[in-house]
Amino acid sequence: MNELLNEAPLAALKGLHVLVVEDNGLLCCVLEESLREVGCEVVGPYARLPEALDAVPEAHIDIAVLDLNIRGELVSPLADQLRQRGVPFVLTSGYQGRDIPSSLQGAHLVRKPYTSEDMLEHLAAVVSEIPRNM
Repeated sequence: MNELLNEAPLAALKGLHVLVVEDNGLLCCVLEESLREVGCEVVGPYARLPEALDAVPEAHIDIAVLDLNIRGELVSPLADQLRQRGVPFVLTSGYQGRDIPSSLQGAHLVRKPYTSEDMLEHLAAVVSEIPRNM
């Protein structure tokens, strides 16, 4: 991993359970490896929406990375389940913002192609926005 990457914000990711839903095998492998390198526990990864939908109710998930379009299916039902549970998520997509369904317009978005560093920094920023219980 890039030594120039600021490790302080990434420390917030250590120990988090990160759901990964991505149908691009290479991208999924790189993302999974990057998450593990910073100390995350990877939930999945899932390359099919039905499998992810089945797994989510029982899984411990702190944050999720969701490809917007999984093998031709929009990830909206999964995003809805995560919202109901209060789990933040980051969408990934090559689509333009205007092409994202209205139900997902306010979601955090990382445009494809992205680097591992981009994703980790974005996840760290999302985690920093989560209110902490004292």
